Order: sequence, then C-alpha cells, then structure tokens
Amino acid sequence: MFSVIFLFFCIGALARDHLKFDTTIICNMEENDTYNLTIGWYEVDFFDVDNMIDPIHYTPKTGNFSFTLSGTQQGDEAFSEGYEPRAIILHNCFDNEETHRLTLTVDRLCEMEQSVPTAYFPKEKGFFYSDCHYRIINNITNKKGNFNIKPANFTYDDYSPFPDFTSDIH
Repeated sequence: MFSVIFLFFCIGALARDHLKFDTTIICNMEENDTYNLTIGWYEVDFFDVDNMIDPIHYTPKTGNFSFTLSGTQQGDEAFSEGYEPRAIILHNCFDNEETHRLTLTVDRLCEMEQSVPTAYFPKEKGFFYSDCHYRIINNITNKKGNFNIKPANFTYDDYSPFPDFTSDIH
C-alpha cells in the first residue's frame, strides 16, 4: 500500500514542464532615465512556494522594457490542477525612488499534461509535461503590494513570439 501511495505522489517527478514568460514592464517615471528592477518567478504550491526562475536584475531605461525569462518545474503535488506562476519584483519605479516589493500572481494556471506527445516523451510511456507560454504586460509605476493579474496572451506548446512582443535584450 505504501508503495502505491509513494508512486502516486511521485508521478509528478516524471514531468519536466517548461514555462516561458514574454514580459513587458512599464515604468513611467519622467524624472529618472533608469530604474532598478529585480524579478524572479515562483510557483505557488499547497505546501510551499517553488523557485521557477532565479531572480535576475536589470537597470532598464524608463518607459517600456521587454524581456523573456524561461524556467522548468519537475512536476507538481499530486492533487494540483497546474502551476500557479507568481512574479516577485523589487523595483524603485516610485516618485521617491525607494525600493518596494511587488507580487504578481498570474490568474491563468499552466495545466499539467496539456502538451502534445513527442517521440522523445510520448505520453503513453508515462512521461507527462506541459509547455506554457505567457505574455505579461504590467505597469509598475508607483505600484507595490500583492496583485492578481491576467496574462495578455497565453499558449500551450507554442513558443513562437507573440505578435506584440519584441525583446529589448539581444
């Protein structure tokens, strides 16, 4: 009995799920040419918060700043409906230039096992995975605290660039 329960809880460990975030951050501070931005992506679990993408620091010009971050997860807990992405952002896009924390939880789950099987990971062999591609646009000007957001766009299995996205990092 224990082995059946153990297998049930570990089945997510067979997964290698990919999540990609094409993100545009807007900072409309006319007094400054640049600002500090640190962003990391996490996955909210029932038991914990999992690190999905390590925090990365940028010093972009004010206005629109677009970039892509990608990460993987090794499955989710047994009764989960999917991944709940959450960005934790530290930034100083404020009138007083103080650094504050902004948490953005994406309302669109990355449901597990949505991807089409490939020759390398066919579903019939027990390897399940998801490829979720999010388009995130958020104005962080004078914004701190916790917010739920909806993605501007979302796809499974298609990492083609969204029509409205061009990265500022080359």
